[in-house]
Amino acid sequence: STTKNAPSWWAGNTWEEIKHEAYIKDKVIALLRPLSMPVPDTEYAIRIESVEKWKGGGYIMVKGNTRKYIVDMSFELNWTATTANTAEEAVIGTIEYNDITNAELDDANVTPKTTIRTPMKDETKAKFEDALSRLRGLAQDHMIQILHTFKAEK
Repeated sequence: STTKNAPSWWAGNTWEEIKHEAYIKDKVIALLRPLSMPVPDTEYAIRIESVEKWKGGGYIMVKGNTRKYIVDMSFELNWTATTANTAEEAVIGTIEYNDITNAELDDANVTPKTTIRTPMKDETKAKFEDALSRLRGLAQDHMIQILHTFKAEK
């Protein structure tokens, strides 16, 4: 039986939410910001410049001795591709992650939207798309690592 006006931890069927939003955001920035990827058959290398438009984070749901670790986040990675030749134009774009949760990470099924903002020839664009695909895979591996670290550290 539940006591009226008792704290929610007192109620037998209530989950308490402990927010860890800054923890997850800090981990994402620390692990994704340094990522880079060479573009095949070019002198370009793509590197993550910033993590923007952050929403969400990590949450621990507690009920008695049971803990559920939940990640729910959205953000955008801004990237730039440059060469050692400063005369070459930089290529810029974004990788947008919306509503990334445990389910997508557990299934390794994160599907972000990638945008190349700099116009280029189709042949070159295909090389960039290949490099960006590999970069997204690396980012997904890091996000899975963040989920496991969150469960281990908190």
